[in-house]
Parts: sequence; C-alpha cells; structure tokens
Amino acid sequence: MITKYPPVMAELLRRTGFTVDLQSMDWASLVTRRTKSSPTSEGGWNAFITFWNQADTFNPLFFAPLTGNGLKGWFGWTTDPELEKLKDDFVKTSDPAERKKIAEGIQLRVMLSGVYGMLGEAKPMVALRSNVSGLVPAPVSVFWGLSKN
Repeated sequence: MITKYPPVMAELLRRTGFTVDLQSMDWASLVTRRTKSSPTSEGGWNAFITFWNQADTFNPLFFAPLTGNGLKGWFGWTTDPELEKLKDDFVKTSDPAERKKIAEGIQLRVMLSGVYGMLGEAKPMVALRSNVSGLVPAPVSVFWGLSKN
C-alpha cells in the first residue's frame, strides 16, 4: 500500500520547485539511511515516507514524528521550541476543552513549521464471513473474541 505514495510525493514536490531524486529501497535500508544527518551527497537524506496506524497518532505526546527537540527527537531532528512548549502545555492540563484547544494549536504548528507533512490517508478495510462474529471495534486489528459459527 505505501508503495503508491512516493511517486505522488515526488510529483507534488517537483510541482512546487524541488529537485527530487526518488530512490526505491527496502525498509532496512531506509531505517539505516534515515539515521544519517549528513548531506545527501554523503549518504544522508532530506525526506522519507512512512505509514502510521491510527492508534499511533491519537496522542501528540506519543506520536514519534511530532518532535521539536532537535537531536533528541525524531529523524530530521527538528528544533521547534514552540511545538515543545505546546506539548508541555498539553501535559500540564487535565481539562478536556483546554487539551482540545492545545491539540489544535499543535496541529497548526506542525502544518506551519513543516515538521512533517501528511500525504494521504488510508483506512483499513475489514470483511468477515457471515459465520464469523465477535470482531472487537478498535483502532488496530485485534483478533481475540472471534467465533466461527
């Protein structure tokens, strides 16, 4: 599924004036290369595409790419004190309305600062035979409690 995104991203970047060198690689190669902060001419990188499950993105404190703390953060090592302050504010309040307002501020900050960009959305499809029951509604696939009649 994720293989469809890189050509789309490359074309969108080209349309906005970027020079793109799209490289196909297996996941192990990407995981190794993304740790390098050196220039692309020395094996570094500028952008990569990955996919997150819905459950990974629910909370701004636990979504890995949502960091602005430099070398201590996610690959790309964004330094964004304002983003980190918003996350601190999110932790400090237990008021749901205030948390929602701060979360909206975090989303806006991410879009304005370019910490990461969303290219698309995919929703998992589930199909069950009529003789299977007990599917647990959840943001990830869980298979306990299933019964076959």
